[in-house]
Amino acid sequence: MSILTSVKFLAVAVLIPVGITGPTLAQNSVVALETIQLLESGEQLLGAGQFAAAENRFYEAFQASRANYGFYNAEQIPILEYIMAASLKRGNWEDFLRRAEYLERLSMQLYANNPDLKLASLESLSGWHLAAAAAMDQERSVWHFIKSRNLLWLAVSQIEGQAGRNDPRLLPLLYQIALNHYYMARSTQRRRITSYELRTDTPTFISGWSQRGTEALRKNYEIGLELLQRIRSIAATNSQSDNEMDGMALLYLADWNLLFGRGADALAGYYQAYDQLHAAKIADDELSSFFSQLSVLPVKTLDLAFPETRSTSQSGATVFKHWSQVLPGVEAPQMHPFAMLNEAGSGIAGSAAKQVDMHLALQITGADSVVRGQRISDFNYQATDIAALDNTRLSATDLASALAELAQIQFRPILLAGEAVNVQDVTVQYVFAD
Repeated sequence: MSILTSVKFLAVAVLIPVGITGPTLAQNSVVALETIQLLESGEQLLGAGQFAAAENRFYEAFQASRANYGFYNAEQIPILEYIMAASLKRGNWEDFLRRAEYLERLSMQLYANNPDLKLASLESLSGWHLAAAAAMDQERSVWHFIKSRNLLWLAVSQIEGQAGRNDPRLLPLLYQIALNHYYMARSTQRRRITSYELRTDTPTFISGWSQRGTEALRKNYEIGLELLQRIRSIAATNSQSDNEMDGMALLYLADWNLLFGRGADALAGYYQAYDQLHAAKIADDELSSFFSQLSVLPVKTLDLAFPETRSTSQSGATVFKHWSQVLPGVEAPQMHPFAMLNEAGSGIAGSAAKQVDMHLALQITGADSVVRGQRISDFNYQATDIAALDNTRLSATDLASALAELAQIQFRPILLAGEAVNVQDVTVQYVFAD
């Protein structure tokens, strides 16, 4: 179901209050129909890349909602999110921030006495700021990374206050906070600068103190590691000696070490995860299939259940879709705003996003040999020999962009019979931004 379809249901089922009859019902029906028509028109413009015109249509629907149902009605929220999507697509940063601040105030007022809706709202707001951080220039993105993380911590605090520190609902939130720290680490690495002290209410620098890049990197690594260890602990508390869940938690810890260049710890972690999953009585052929699958790191979502299937393209290739110039080689997380943004400006119906199949090899580097159970001094898993299988439909600029980003992707090591191996024949379907 598309985002607009959801809004249509909202307009019909929610904008028309239950129990109203006679002329009032007819009037509300007209308002709902007009709202749907404005949203449909805006979505068509958004899909055609006419972002400013789309934003104007959505704003008309937003104003109609406020005029007919009051300034503080929940029905305006999905319409407001459409405006925010258009603002991001056109790079209208100031308007986006103004809408995001209004959405936060509105949501906190509306859901002050509804913990479930407040929690969902905090997660959604965090996603919008993360989307902004990925879309903006690197200096302004810092504040939005921090704001996204802080909103998630508010969600964590709410759950802890209601249900304690071991509630399983904390797991995806803690993982997303860890991801935010990785995004911030990558962003500061690329700028070759340190970190800034920022106002907490607006994205304004108030002082220019800085840390060494290595210090900022270390802090982000340590915070993320602590979060992932807490995830493992909560999972253990909520399961009965579940080796499978613990093995998957160890896998995410190994991924974290590899992402931050701690190769020896990562390799030891992958072997430990493999052994734990084997102890969970998972069949050898299932383990072999899982660890031979190509995975881009960081993994977008936390899943502590051993997976049965995975998503690939029709050709069987692993799919990588470009997300952000700020975070090359990283995939967009699976959060609500990104579903909307993927629809926004995705082109005329039936058209396909520009893509190319790329061939590469995966090579163990940093060690002369990898021996099971032996702690080595260094380990990395890098893509080499990257080449387009068919570049005849790509411009030289597009080809260079795809090659450069693929070289920055961190892949999870392929394990064969429990040991990391080189792989010579890998296909990745690279999908360009809409």
